[in-house]
Amino acid sequence: MAQNIWDDACRNTLQKPGRLEGYLKAEPNCINQVGGLESLTPLAGACNNGHLDVVTLLLDNGARPDAPCPNGRTALFWVITQAPRHKVAIVKALLAAPQGASSPDEVYPDDGNVNALQLAIEEAQDKAVVQALIDGGAIPTADNKKQAKTRKMERSLHPLKRMVGTFVDMAAAAVSVIIAYTDGGAFHSIAKGVLSKMYKITTPAKNPITVDIPEPKTAKDFKKNINNFVNDTGLARFYTKKPDFIQALAEKASALLANPNTYLGQPANIKRLTNLSLYQLVIYCDDSGSMGAESNGKYPASHPSKTRYHSLCQLVSRITHVATTLLPDDTVIKVRFINNSYQGDLTAGEVPAFMETVRPGNTTPLGQSLVQKILKPLVYDRISNPAYEFEQPLLIFAITDGEPDKNDVPIADAVTECKRALVDKQYDPTSVMFCISQIGTDAKAKAFLDNVRQQSYIEDVVHCTTEQLDVMFSEYRQNEKELDVWLLDMLTRPIMRAA
Repeated sequence: MAQNIWDDACRNTLQKPGRLEGYLKAEPNCINQVGGLESLTPLAGACNNGHLDVVTLLLDNGARPDAPCPNGRTALFWVITQAPRHKVAIVKALLAAPQGASSPDEVYPDDGNVNALQLAIEEAQDKAVVQALIDGGAIPTADNKKQAKTRKMERSLHPLKRMVGTFVDMAAAAVSVIIAYTDGGAFHSIAKGVLSKMYKITTPAKNPITVDIPEPKTAKDFKKNINNFVNDTGLARFYTKKPDFIQALAEKASALLANPNTYLGQPANIKRLTNLSLYQLVIYCDDSGSMGAESNGKYPASHPSKTRYHSLCQLVSRITHVATTLLPDDTVIKVRFINNSYQGDLTAGEVPAFMETVRPGNTTPLGQSLVQKILKPLVYDRISNPAYEFEQPLLIFAITDGEPDKNDVPIADAVTECKRALVDKQYDPTSVMFCISQIGTDAKAKAFLDNVRQQSYIEDVVHCTTEQLDVMFSEYRQNEKELDVWLLDMLTRPIMRAA
C-alpha cells in the first residue's frame, strides 16, 4: 500500500526524516485535507490515535485544528472521544495552535449540537481534559448545562432500572468531585438535577467548592467503592451468588495500584479495569478464508506469521491477558468464531495455544453466527428460562477483516433484537454491549463498520473502533506497557460511555 501523509499520521510514522517535507513538497495543501484509511485530516488522525509527537510536528508545519473532517468533526472532537493517551497535552496543543486554533466552545451539529465540554464530560469522563478546556476559555453556559442535564436525565429515568450504564453518569461527576472509582451518591445527585451546579464548581468563579474523596488505597477501600457501584447500579442482581468476587477484585486492585512495572496500575486504568472486570468478555473472531491473507490483502500470504489470522491470535492472547488482570487465575474467557463450532470456555493461559488450532476457511456470516453462537446460548436461552441464570452483563468484542455475506443477518438487526429481548425480560438493554473492530485493510470492511456506526438506534450499545487493529498492535509491540493501556482503552470504550 502506498505511503501517504494521512496513514503515516495515524500510524505514528510521520516523524521519519524527510517524510513530511516530501508530502508537503508534492502537495502543499495535503496537511489540511481529508484522506487515508480513516478519512480524517492528518492532524485529526494523529489526535484520534493519541500521537502527541505527530500532533506537535503537524502544528509546527501549518496544520489547522479547525480544518473540518466528515460530519463537521474537528481534531478536538477526535482527541476528546478517541485518543488512548496524551489527551490533555494534545487538547492544550490544539487550543494554543499558531494557525486555526481549536475553539474550546466549538459545537458539532451532526452529533446533536454537543460541544467540546460536553464531550469531555460524557465521553472522556476525564476531569483533567474538562479542566484544560475550561482553562482554555470554555464556558458551561445555561444551554450547555440544560442539554447535558437533559440527556442524562433521559437516560437515568429510563423505565427500567439502570443496571450497567450509570457508571458514566457517576464518572461525569468528576467534573467537580474527585471520585476515584464510583460513589453511588453522585448518580443520585445527577438524577436530581444537580449537574449544572457541578459545572459551576469547576469554573474559575469566586469561592469554588470542592469535595475531595480520596482515592482508594487498601483492599477495604476498594471493596467499599466497588460495593457502592454494584449496589447503586443494580449490578448486585448479577453478583448475589458470588460473595467472594468483590473481595478478590478489591484485593487485586489494591495490589496493582502499588505495582510500578505496569501502566495498568495508574488510577485511571484501574478504574477501567474494575469496570471491565464486572463483564463477561466474549471475543468473537473472524476465521473466514480471507483471514489467511496478509494485512494488505495479499493471498496467499508469504509466510504464516504474516497472515491476518496470525495477527488476530496475538491480539486475542494479549486482550485476554489485560482483561483478566484483576480476576482470579481460573477466570474463563469465551472465545467464539464465525465458522469454527467451538463453544467451550478458556482461561487466559489456555487461549494462545487454542487459537493456533483454528484454521481460517469459508465465508463471513457475521450476524448469523453472532445470533446462533453467542446471543442465543448466552443471552436468549438464559433470560427466557427460569432454570437458567444470566450471571453477568456481557461485552462482546468482535474482530473481522471483511464485510459480512450478502444474505447474512444484518448486525444492526441482531443487536436491535437483543435489546428488545432484554427489555422484554426487564433487563436493561446495556446489559449486553458490543464492540466491533477491523483487522486488515479491506475497504469493504471499513465501509461496513462506517455503516454500523451510523445506525443511531443501536449506538447506545455498539461501539465501532476506527483503528486497524493489526497495524496498531504492531506499532505498540515495542512497548508492552503502552500496548496494554491501548487495549484496555479499546475494550472499555463501549462500557465507559454506556449511559
